[in-house]
Amino acid sequence: MIRSHVLICGGTGCTSSHSGELIEALEANIKEHGLEEEIKVVRTGCFGLCALGPVVIVYPDGTFYSRVTAEDVKAAKAAHPDALFAVHPEAPAEVVALADYVGATSGIIDFCLNKTDKEVIIGTEVGVCDYLSQKYPDRGFYQLAADKLICPDMKFTTLDCLLAAVEGNGGEEIVLDEESRIKAKKSIDQMLRLG
Repeated sequence: MIRSHVLICGGTGCTSSHSGELIEALEANIKEHGLEEEIKVVRTGCFGLCALGPVVIVYPDGTFYSRVTAEDVKAAKAAHPDALFAVHPEAPAEVVALADYVGATSGIIDFCLNKTDKEVIIGTEVGVCDYLSQKYPDRGFYQLAADKLICPDMKFTTLDCLLAAVEGNGGEEIVLDEESRIKAKKSIDQMLRLG
């Protein structure tokens, strides 16, 4: 019977921080100790906290360490007393306890756009708040702890870089052996499937 799930981010930032190798090492260690029936390792999508990667969360106890604190939330709420607070479930328990909405990035965006017309403090990577603020400038979206929730890896990719990659004009060619290519393709296929 599975007693623990080890969730390891397979998003771009965490993958560049070697989460794939971490997954392989952890799975080998679990097998070496005969714990395959008790501990399951799961490669997930992006948690939205890439700067902390590779992000690992152990359930059912919810073990996760992040730099955002309850004091950050209280300060943001003091600055914006009428705003609701939306955050990822992977944030520390004391931060989640202060939330009006808890969900993944897509859920936070849906909450902000379709479930409330109030101001919202955003407790995930700054790009989400930037997107919402640019798309809906008349709404009040406020970033929680902007200095702590920025993913430098995500900032490397620009629209120009993306266009060049799609057109095959630029960037670096990445050459993989077939086994690595198949493993990498699974993550890409999963990202495309999940949107």
